[in-house]
Amino acid sequence: MRIWEQERFFWIRVDVSGHLAPGRYPIVVALSDDEGNRLGQAELLLEVLPQRLPVPKLIYTQWFYADCIASVHDVEIYSSGHWQLIEAYLKMAADCGVNMILTPVHTPPLDTEVGSARPNVQLMKVEKTQEGYRFDFSRNVRLSPSHS
Repeated sequence: MRIWEQERFFWIRVDVSGHLAPGRYPIVVALSDDEGNRLGQAELLLEVLPQRLPVPKLIYTQWFYADCIASVHDVEIYSSGHWQLIEAYLKMAADCGVNMILTPVHTPPLDTEVGSARPNVQLMKVEKTQEGYRFDFSRNVRLSPSHS
């Protein structure tokens, strides 16, 4: 069992659109380790209101690390499986209210432990030529809304 020395959080999302009548509903959240041992549980009270929230006007931004998706799901970077996972993660983020994503067009690995490396998944391809450098942004097209 691995014990984290820092606080972590996660989202619990309940889709109630048209499915639950207004009221209060208990939800039990249980956490287990990789071996199935229960680490703890908590009961939450979900209150469903009879109104819908208005569309927010704020920009809700999150970083998006495609290398982490490839690592966690053990898929080849930029394979069709990787693109399917990227699209699924982006859809989930949008469903949770995220309306702007910061993508690694050219992101130096500033949060990488010294002596280690992260997979390179920047969306900008860089090629050194005799004249200087050539930049290719074609991978960004895959993430545009018109191509989803």
